[in-house]
Amino acid sequence: MNEKKKCKMCGAENEFNLEVCIACGQKMNDETKEVVKETLINDKIEKDKIKKSKFWRNFVLLMIGLMVILVLPTTVSIPYQKLEDYQEPYTVQESYLEQVPYTYVENYYVKEPYTYTYYEKESFTDTRNVEKYLDYSINEVTCSQYVKPVLFISEKPAKVSYHIYNHDSIDGVFEVWVGFVLPNGYKTGQSVSAYVSSYQLEELTFTFNGVISSCTYDVKSVPKKTVIDYFTNSRDVLKSRTEYKDVMKSREITRYRDETKYRDVIKYRHAQRYVTDYDTKSVMMYQRIFGWC
Repeated sequence: MNEKKKCKMCGAENEFNLEVCIACGQKMNDETKEVVKETLINDKIEKDKIKKSKFWRNFVLLMIGLMVILVLPTTVSIPYQKLEDYQEPYTVQESYLEQVPYTYVENYYVKEPYTYTYYEKESFTDTRNVEKYLDYSINEVTCSQYVKPVLFISEKPAKVSYHIYNHDSIDGVFEVWVGFVLPNGYKTGQSVSAYVSSYQLEELTFTFNGVISSCTYDVKSVPKKTVIDYFTNSRDVLKSRTEYKDVMKSREITRYRDETKYRDVIKYRHAQRYVTDYDTKSVMMYQRIFGWC
């Protein structure tokens, strides 16, 4: 063991056989050597005590652990004999019917095809040119009442506006009468012609200096377009079909008749026998280890 000693002057550790401290140069006298040696002996005794204390502590913990394991509950399987019901096989002779083949001549009829011709009305799709009105819509935009001039309020005529929208792919000129229904039931207005391009809209407007009841319009003229109309027509067509007639023929066929035969059949009957079974029992671990269960 490499023993050390401390310098009384500076406290530095030095080799045990050194006469002078390597840190401060102070002489290490014999008294210092004895003190250091005694200190080393005491340290060794203290370490031995600690080791013994750790050993006994670990030993006690180990014993406690073993005791806990020995008293842990567990299960064991105990064999025993019990009487069991089962189906016992046995052999018996049994009769049965078997189909035995034999030959038989049979007359029969078959359907033979032949060709039959006839005329039939057949539908087909025909075309023709048809004039149709363009697809359009009219929506009211403005319908304002006549305002009389009072004090600082200036006169404002009644106004009606409609949007005519061409939903079709062809341009055209639309003529629409636009106006008002007066309180006396009469109507006032004017016919407005508007060229409306495809998928576009135009505004139709009319004003009137007077009191009105409501706004109204009347379509006078809508442009037309020529379209191809498809319709169903019919014509006589020569056709043929396959018909069938009965023709007698003969053939040999195999038929079957019943014959009685015998065979061994395995059947089952109720019986009893002893079998080994196991019963589960809860015991302590030490009882299982020493076989005390």
